[in-house]
Formats: sequence, C-alpha cells, structure tokens
Amino acid sequence: MQSTNKTSSPPRQATLRDVAKASGVGIATVSRVLNKSPLVAQETADRIREVMEKLGYKASPPEKRRGKPKKISSIKHRAVGILFLGGRSLKWIINCAPIYAYAINGAEAALNSMGINCVIRNVSTRAEAEALAQLNVDGFLLLGDQQWGDWPSGVATIPGVKMFRSAAPEWYDCITYNNETTGKLAADYLFQQGSQCAAIIGSRAGVFAQRIQSFSRRMEELGGSVMNLTQTDAIRVMSDMNAADQNVIDSLVDKMLDGGEKPKGLFVTSDVITPAVYQSLARRGIKPGQDIAVVSCNNEKPYLLPLHPRPAVVDIQAETIGRQAIERLLWRIDHPNAPRMTLVMEPKLLLPDEV
Repeated sequence: MQSTNKTSSPPRQATLRDVAKASGVGIATVSRVLNKSPLVAQETADRIREVMEKLGYKASPPEKRRGKPKKISSIKHRAVGILFLGGRSLKWIINCAPIYAYAINGAEAALNSMGINCVIRNVSTRAEAEALAQLNVDGFLLLGDQQWGDWPSGVATIPGVKMFRSAAPEWYDCITYNNETTGKLAADYLFQQGSQCAAIIGSRAGVFAQRIQSFSRRMEELGGSVMNLTQTDAIRVMSDMNAADQNVIDSLVDKMLDGGEKPKGLFVTSDVITPAVYQSLARRGIKPGQDIAVVSCNNEKPYLLPLHPRPAVVDIQAETIGRQAIERLLWRIDHPNAPRMTLVMEPKLLLPDEV
C-alpha cells in the first residue's frame, strides 16, 4: 500500500470580522479601538482587546486599515461650542446634575483627542443666543432647554447636536437614551430577584413618568404587581444643588410599609433620591439588598458610592452619549444637507458589585 503524506495548511489568521463577532460588536467599533478612538466606552474597548489577544489577531499597519478615521473636510475653526441653555451654568451642572457632567466629559475627551477646542457658553436669553453668531466655531452641542422664542437666523445655519431628548431645534440632530428601556431593565432585575410585588419611589415629573410607565407595564407582563409611590415634589430643585425631599421620601416609605403585601423590590426613579430612601429604610430597620432589593437609575456616582450595600443601577450611558454627540456633530458638519436624525443609546443594568 502506498502512503500519501499531506502537508497541513497553516492555521487561518483571525480577521477583523472574527474579532467583531466574538466581541459582540460591529466591525466599525473594532476599527475605532484599533485607531484609539475615544468614541468607544472603556469597558467595550477592554473586552475587544481581550478578544484580540485570545484570537491572536494581528492588526494591519494604520495606513492599511479600512477603519482609519476619515478627514473632516468642512471643519475650519477647529472649535465647537457647548451651550448650556435655560440658565444652567457649568457650576450648576457639576453640583446638581452629574449625569450632564458625564456627557460633557465624554464630549470634551473626544474633542481633545482630535485637537479641537471647546468653547462653553451659558445661553438663557435671546440676546445671548444672537451673540453666538459671532463665535468662531464649526458647530454646537446643546444641553438643557431654551427659554426664549425662535433661534436667531444667523445661529440656525450653524450645525448642532442636542444631547438628551427634550426641546431641541427642529434642524438639529439629537443624541439621547432609550428611556423606555430603563423601566424594563429595572423590572426584569427585581423580578429575577424574586420580587413579584415591587414598589416605585421617586418623582413622576418629566422623564420619570415614562420610566414609571415602562416599569409598571413590564412588571404586569411578568405577572407581578406594582405599588406606585411617586410624587412630583420628591426632588427639591435649588439654585446650587438638587436633593431629595426627605420628608416626602419618608412619607412614601411609610405608605409602602403600611399596606398589606410588603414589596420585596424597589425601583427608585433617580439616583438623587436613592440616599434618602436608604436613610428612610434604615430608620425602620430595613436592610437594602437583604430585606428588599433596590434598583436605581442614571448611574450618578456622587449619589451611589456612599451607599452600603450599593443598589443595582440602570446606566443611561451619559458619557457615551457625549462622545457620540461629537461624532455625530463632526459628521453633520461634513453633511449639512443630510436628513436630521435622533440617535438613541440603549441603557444597561449594572449589578451592585459593578456600580
């Protein structure tokens, strides 16, 4: 019998597509990581690099990569204006709305990596809006809501992107998060923790109303029940800080405990309220995470880090929204006549040991 020796072919080299599939992301996201783009969340970038190492992926030289960042041809001044609308100063944002500060940090990091300057302006009157036409900027990022009439025509021609969904000029793109998902994630988490009866505590004003509705709807779909213990005045909005009204929170917790079936799960509509809820529960001898499962919303570290044990939290991805807003703005500068768009980021649930 004649034997035949076959030469084995060398193992196939991992491709960009292989890395993307194993990482659960798109090829464009892997390309951004290779190009050290700031427009990818750190957690995602770390996961992709781990997959590259595991698969033995060898990156091509930068000049041969298909995903090399494109030059933005229309940018002239290399400056972007970040506008705080409605009298909200940077100091107020830092003290009262950490979630907005995260978005600004994401935007500034993206701008700095590309050598683009950032010009910050507070805009609360039409006169201040008209003065924006004199700024040597290529585009605007908007945060907050305008409190005057129409935008000046000279400003309306400058490309812009609104961060977070609220009142935005109709000619600007918008980057926001899926508020409907926040309630669904919270309900799924509590139900998985064995909370067939759950309560909601917090404010019902503004964006919180949709969170309440989606949470209640999802709990009912799962076969559970909900105690809606929300009030519009649960949060005290002041000139230099935001805080939960402890008296209001105490009264809501009392209502939760005075009923027949005691909830085993609790959804707090905003992180600013969660410390007051913990304090109220502690005075009644109830231990979060042990006697009742708690999930909060936004992922605002100043409110969550002092808590023990920490709750689960729905992260609305504010820093990623800031980075994506810059990416969208630079694209818009180069494509001024393309249809306006609203891009929606999906929140994610962080377990207590991930907060």
